[in-house]
Amino acid sequence: MARPKTSAEHKRELARDRKRRQRERERAERRNRPLLSDVAHPYISGSFADFLADKSLLMDEALDAGGITIRGDLATEDHAGVYPEKTEWEDIFDVPLNSLNRATVMIDAMLDAARELAGQVNAFKLHELDQRIAEAEARNASIAEIEALHQIKKRYRRTRQPRIPVYWVRSN
Repeated sequence: MARPKTSAEHKRELARDRKRRQRERERAERRNRPLLSDVAHPYISGSFADFLADKSLLMDEALDAGGITIRGDLATEDHAGVYPEKTEWEDIFDVPLNSLNRATVMIDAMLDAARELAGQVNAFKLHELDQRIAEAEARNASIAEIEALHQIKKRYRRTRQPRIPVYWVRSN
């Protein structure tokens, strides 16, 4: 028979449940928001490609080091190599194909991919730590060793929001 939960355990369980529901709501909001509904778009008259033309971006080198390549160049408004049909882009995103809109979509895609990959890496590490804890308990390891593994596992259970500059602002 399972022992009754203490008040502190019950509070932690309620807090985890609230946080899980909040994350689900935020995911649903992200899925339901209109793509590229940035309130700044009506005020932008210049070309993002022209703006980037004299800038040195380390993004390509950083992605290349990770084995990631991006088709096309943001420093040009010629996106034919990426989207042969402009209508294909406009059907998907319902905004004109230009370097700024493409960059905004790329940021969202990279953030989504980073979240997914981080979650899978984290799940793997937690799985491995569970196995090491089970092995340590089976061989009657010291309490200090088992507690150290639990502390590492506890750190991997935390979520951390990356600090990213605001790149678009939704309308109300």
